[in-house]
Amino acid sequence: MAASFVVQRAASATYQAPGPLAPGAHGYSRCVGVNYEMGAVHSDFGMSRLDAGGYIPAHVHSFEETFYVMDGQVVLATAEATTL
Repeated sequence: MAASFVVQRAASATYQAPGPLAPGAHGYSRCVGVNYEMGAVHSDFGMSRLDAGGYIPAHVHSFEETFYVMDGQVVLATAEATTL
């Protein structure tokens, strides 16, 4: 099997509205790093931006979701708790 690599520079990142990936989201955009269309069968990685006052409605995945806050603050609300 041939190896496949994806190299992208942050300066050329294109952030777009996620469409059906995040229905009901406001002020949210995403840059795809790796996904199924690029040949990744079990992985999806991207960088996201959430404008001040923006939100992503509660949703469920059949896989883990991780996010890092690089600037500002975020409120994470789950059925168990709400944290800042």
